[in-house]
Amino acid sequence: MITAPFRNFLPEEPPSSIAFRDVIFGALGIFVVFFILFITHINPPAKKDDGDITSPGNVIIKVEWPGKLDIDIDTWVWLEGEPRPVGYSYSHGVHVDLLRDDLGLTYDETNEKFELMIVRGTIPGRYIINIHCFSIKEYSSKIASEGIPIKVLVERFDGNSSHTIIYSNSVVLKEVKEEKTVVVFELDENGTVVRNSKATNKFIPLAGRKTINPQFLLKEW
Repeated sequence: MITAPFRNFLPEEPPSSIAFRDVIFGALGIFVVFFILFITHINPPAKKDDGDITSPGNVIIKVEWPGKLDIDIDTWVWLEGEPRPVGYSYSHGVHVDLLRDDLGLTYDETNEKFELMIVRGTIPGRYIINIHCFSIKEYSSKIASEGIPIKVLVERFDGNSSHTIIYSNSVVLKEVKEEKTVVVFELDENGTVVRNSKATNKFIPLAGRKTINPQFLLKEW
């Protein structure tokens, strides 16, 4: 603190200097306030994590084939409770949705060729999963001899990011309009595959069917 005797020796500031200093500090204060507001908008505080990102469905069916081939593969799924099989011409059922209908290279020149279907909820009952070759626009001797390798993955998610692989394998199609039943299985009330219900050696046609008789399917099962 400067005592009274020494204050007389300090030069007296002119009013203009005091005003200039006040303006500078005022402007600085405004700048600091705007800077803080700007930072909070650029980098807002992280929201509280409400848990892991959930899967869009409880049962996921992914069908994938080589991306450089101009081939349209369709996926068809039926499960108990659906009035008809779900596929490209009937893409949204009671529990099943076709999320991606891949048309080969039509409107899509990427190297990722796949279809994706989901089942909303873990629905107990019998499931049938088919693949169908809708078109081959670039037929070759290699396709004729070796066919089109198609990977099929069926997974069940239980809501806490853990999942169970129900089926994972490759299936080969060689001709247009050829259809195969990839796998049939049955889920119980807990979403577990019923013992001895899974089979890969059956053929139950689904493609394009507008009606379906459950009793017929039970006989074919």
